[in-house]
Amino acid sequence: MSTARWLALTFATVAVVGTVALPQGWAALVALVAVLALLGVALRSGRPPPLAERFAPEPEPLEAVEPAPAHAWREVVDMLPLGIALLDEELTVLDANPAFARLVGHPINSMIDVSLIRATREYDLNAAVRDRPAEPVEVRLTGGRHVRVQLAPLDPPLLAGRATLMLCIEDVTALHDAQRARTDLVANLSHELRTPISGARAIAETLQSASEDPSGRERFLGLLNEELERMGDLVQRMLRLAQLESELEPLELEAVSPASLLEAAAERFGPVAGRQDVRIEVEPSATDPVSANPARAGEVLANLLDNALRLSPPGSRITLAALADDGSDAGAVRFEVHDEGPGILLQERDRVFERFYTGDAAREGGSHTGLGLAIARRLVQQQGGRIWVADRFPGATLCFTLERADGSLPVDPGDEPGAAPG
Repeated sequence: MSTARWLALTFATVAVVGTVALPQGWAALVALVAVLALLGVALRSGRPPPLAERFAPEPEPLEAVEPAPAHAWREVVDMLPLGIALLDEELTVLDANPAFARLVGHPINSMIDVSLIRATREYDLNAAVRDRPAEPVEVRLTGGRHVRVQLAPLDPPLLAGRATLMLCIEDVTALHDAQRARTDLVANLSHELRTPISGARAIAETLQSASEDPSGRERFLGLLNEELERMGDLVQRMLRLAQLESELEPLELEAVSPASLLEAAAERFGPVAGRQDVRIEVEPSATDPVSANPARAGEVLANLLDNALRLSPPGSRITLAALADDGSDAGAVRFEVHDEGPGILLQERDRVFERFYTGDAAREGGSHTGLGLAIARRLVQQQGGRIWVADRFPGATLCFTLERADGSLPVDPGDEPGAAPG
């Protein structure tokens, strides 16, 4: 029964009882009040609802929100270059992305539901994760890669509440190598500058004490000038190498004749070779043009010729050649600079292109800086080639390649001088 009907029945009962039981005056008053109340209830119950209620839109039913799939995170993290793995509190690998598998060197399937140490076989990585680092830490993997490791809790957990930790590893090998190279550069430069600075200071002190001897003064002034030139050459080559490694200098390649590069280099160093009684000969070269930057290719030949001239004894010769390579560098032209000096030891051939390397015969004696071959290697790499020391005795043969301008295969090397490098 509704409230309105209940009130109406109550007031009607009061009116009847009051009329029978009370005196006439009081009975009429009670009956009147009951009738008025009954009328108010009747009107109230029949009144239409307010306009706001009549025209208000009916509320739409709430749509159920479907929960995200358990593995929806993979669609995002699989595209990231960062290695990501989901772990539980016991450091068991529950899932991982391809970048993580690539960095640790193990397939994803072999790591699932396996402890981190067994899954990756990386002790340092496991030790760093067990310490629960609050900040990223750097770890060296067994393969030589350096990675930055960061661990973060998952709230809420993933994978049905099992995955409570996210492990993220970032490959920072290139950054680590750059920092080490910068440190080595400063250390090497300080070491190399120490000798000419000490020599210049000693000469200056001797020159000061020999001020009354004109001939001695001239000789010491010449020695001082040589030391200053050596320091200047060292600084210039260091700046050049830093510029090449930063790749700030634009590189534009064009079709260049190999013969023109060799002839230009021989003409440039002809006067220097003549003073040392050394001949520079250019052998018949490949006719196919190469894709190169003329200035940088000429700089490569200049550095190789400078190295050869320092080692060539009087009366010897330096041979320049460009051959159509039909070996592992098919489609490229191989340039060779051969001298008749002491040669380069087999165990040192991979290191002669390092900056400041001083262990081989090519670094002994003279006022060289030990940077010419390092610059040559960088110049060749920027033009898409490679550089090495060939197996040829006596003397030393330094080779480098440049790609053919047309990308065609080499022609028949029947008339090519020399032998292929080992």
